[in-house]
Amino acid sequence: MESLIQFKKTISVQIVVIAAVVAVIALGLGYVNVARGFVLGSIFSWGNFFVMNFFLASRLGKRPRRAGVESTLSLLVRLSLLGLPIFLAVRYSTRFNLVWTIIGILNLQISVLFYQLVVERYGLVRSTDLKRR
Repeated sequence: MESLIQFKKTISVQIVVIAAVVAVIALGLGYVNVARGFVLGSIFSWGNFFVMNFFLASRLGKRPRRAGVESTLSLLVRLSLLGLPIFLAVRYSTRFNLVWTIIGILNLQISVLFYQLVVERYGLVRSTDLKRR
């Protein structure tokens, strides 16, 4: 359980850091709409991560039929949550870049890949050794 909490914290920090780095670079290059779009997508990606975590924990230990219904509801909520920044980027196209909003939505997947390829491989996060307990 401790490793799951550590994973959630690490991924959350990575989402925020990646969003900040991309936004600073885009602002430095003068692409304000790109920065806004990426941050908008990243915020909803971060929210998707927490909704996914909440619904996953609530499904454990339930009957398969009930867990299936909750999985479907979870998917609908998460797809709606991820569709909202796309709607906003299309609706306010003068303020947000649509392509970078979609890339920002993928920030969760980028963060998980970075975690697997860099953080775990090079031991940048404290590992939990269950044998010591």
